[in-house]
Amino acid sequence: MIGKEVLNYTIVSLIGKGGMGSVYLAEHKYIKQQKVAIKVINSDMVNDFTRQRLKEEAEHLASLNHQNIVRFHDYHIDELGSIYLIMEYADGISLDKYIQTVSGLIVEDKICPLFEPILDAVEYAHEHNIIHRDIKPANIIITKEGIPKILDFGIATIINRESVEKDDMVMGTPSYMSPEQVRGDHLDSRSDIYSLGVMLHQMLTGNAPYDTTTLTEYDINKKVVEEPLPRMRTYYKYVSDKVQKIVDKATAKEPGERYQTCDDFKKALHRVIYPPKIPKWVWTSVAAIVLLMIGGGVYFGIIIVRKCIIIKIMSNNGEFLRESEN
Repeated sequence: MIGKEVLNYTIVSLIGKGGMGSVYLAEHKYIKQQKVAIKVINSDMVNDFTRQRLKEEAEHLASLNHQNIVRFHDYHIDELGSIYLIMEYADGISLDKYIQTVSGLIVEDKICPLFEPILDAVEYAHEHNIIHRDIKPANIIITKEGIPKILDFGIATIINRESVEKDDMVMGTPSYMSPEQVRGDHLDSRSDIYSLGVMLHQMLTGNAPYDTTTLTEYDINKKVVEEPLPRMRTYYKYVSDKVQKIVDKATAKEPGERYQTCDDFKKALHRVIYPPKIPKWVWTSVAAIVLLMIGGGVYFGIIIVRKCIIIKIMSNNGEFLRESEN
């Protein structure tokens, strides 16, 4: 593929390979500074169905314009029927490699600046009726400026909110798939929310939830459907209970028990990491009320003591007068 021309671009190097195809770096034939990533779909996946499906999706994907989503530029089928997806080139490293080689696990008070933009981007896609279906650290690029960008909306499916039929095409990566995705059920945006919860688990612990070197795909699928994710403190003892509850809700087995939108997910996480501070005027008001209560208590206490003294004096005087008469 090196040197091959696709539309106005010339392929210069291989970036990587995945389940659906290979991704190449290409540059514009006339504007050398303009670089793109070209995904070439594997030939064994190319047929009339996939051509039509990707063509339909390309029309929707081209409408996505978000700073944290790799922009889709063009869709091309050559004379041999090969499919090319031409996308923005994001210069950086994948999130899984970023965790392994740059950051290590990401502690709680550092997680929001990196994870919240990802939630914003997926929420934006959901609002445009597109779900990703394969959210995982390998599909998140961290640019040299530290900006996360989501890759591979090319296998996304357009949400049909009216449909209750099963989807015959099961796509995704087992460790990050939702239970309904494993079962091959119809998916909606809450499946992506499950995958985001799994990814948050990995970012906070530095470890994928399931060891693919010791577990088979069948083993992982069974755990996804039947068991909660491993407790994060298994990997990092300083994960708080509040953040564990956030991940638990995002990865609930039943879609109705999860966050219903990425925005809900984001707000819940933000409240836990950055608890709202009580304004100074509130503390001042509370202090004033307490002082008034204390002051009022002292005032009424003095009155009560004074009355007791008067009563005692009057009582003593009465006894003195009776003794004098005797």
